[in-house]
Amino acid sequence: MGAGASQQHPPADRHPSQRPAPAAGGPAAEPADWSVIFYWATDHVETANIETGAWRDLAKLTGVDRGVKGPTRRGAVTVDILMDLYSTGAYRVSFDGDPRKDGFLCRRIEEPDMTSAALLARYLAEVVAARPARHRMIVFGGHGCAWLSLAEEGHVISIKDMAAAVKAAGGCDVVALDACLMGCLECACEFSGVAKYVTACENYCPWNGIVTPKLLPALWANASPAELAKGLVAGFMAANVPPDLQKQLAEGKPLDKNDESLGKYRTDDPTVVVGDSACDIMALDVEGCMRLYKWLQERPHIKPVFDTDAAVDSSWPVLFDLTTVVRRGLAALGDPAEEVKAFEEASAKAYVARGASPNTPDTLKGLSVVRWPLGPDVQPWLDGGHDINLTYPTSVTYPAPFAAS
Repeated sequence: MGAGASQQHPPADRHPSQRPAPAAGGPAAEPADWSVIFYWATDHVETANIETGAWRDLAKLTGVDRGVKGPTRRGAVTVDILMDLYSTGAYRVSFDGDPRKDGFLCRRIEEPDMTSAALLARYLAEVVAARPARHRMIVFGGHGCAWLSLAEEGHVISIKDMAAAVKAAGGCDVVALDACLMGCLECACEFSGVAKYVTACENYCPWNGIVTPKLLPALWANASPAELAKGLVAGFMAANVPPDLQKQLAEGKPLDKNDESLGKYRTDDPTVVVGDSACDIMALDVEGCMRLYKWLQERPHIKPVFDTDAAVDSSWPVLFDLTTVVRRGLAALGDPAEEVKAFEEASAKAYVARGASPNTPDTLKGLSVVRWPLGPDVQPWLDGGHDINLTYPTSVTYPAPFAAS
């Protein structure tokens, strides 16, 4: 893959820490309540419009309402961003105060290879060393494709490399995967022992993603890691599902997914994803996901049923909804009551929160799973020269929770 081959690293002399270190012998700076690190890989020739999402996220992050109370002290929350863009280069951005009055630093840097595992590891290590904090969240943004990639310019970085870089930097409380198709069981399990919570989408991630003007206030209020993870889900849903539908859902009123009145939401507006484009998000308890993974491994007699309608994208039969394929496998065994109950209990412990747009297919219930080994029906993608040939090379194997299908 070559993701770890690059020796590039963020030049520290181009982006000094925003707050000076204490003088020798002086008092140590008080750790931040929260340190948030963004890693935005948005340098894509084929989809250059994704870079606008990075600028939009920066605008949303700092666009806090004037009436919202700011941080209790300067340095209570620190934010560091490394973003690589297609048309306007790469930047390091940072701030540790209230951007409404304190502003932020934005420096252009040399062109990086954001798929370099070495670059990611150095960047995280540098920020962690400069920003001591009681809690930390790391946000990965760009193109995602489940367990094997966060892609840029035809290259990939594996989730395994991403998790290794986070672990080497001391781990974190929350990993937010602000990209498409990242909500699969294998992906969450890679962060076992590395992060407490992971947020991700099972389906395609809409333009708005997880960054909203409410994120900083939640951090300034010193939310707990679990509260923050739940808040990311709530913020995502508020940004991507129209208010009247939110109200209807909150009242428990059923929605007819074929109702013609939903047609008014079927627009080209990338800020509203309802109608033809379903979206979802979940906050996952990483160790709960790991226990679910092991539960499945210990039951080889459960044979998942990989029907086409259980695929997250039926045109690409690689990712399948975990609950759907397992429940159908249990149904083939006669739905043994004890195992059905045990699976439901193990699954429930994997989730902290989940939200989905009203038109999300009934077969998509949360976590997905990769069907290993890749079947012959994936070969046309490989032969056709799609990006998938970089994302899922046939030589790659993974210890799936199921026996080979």
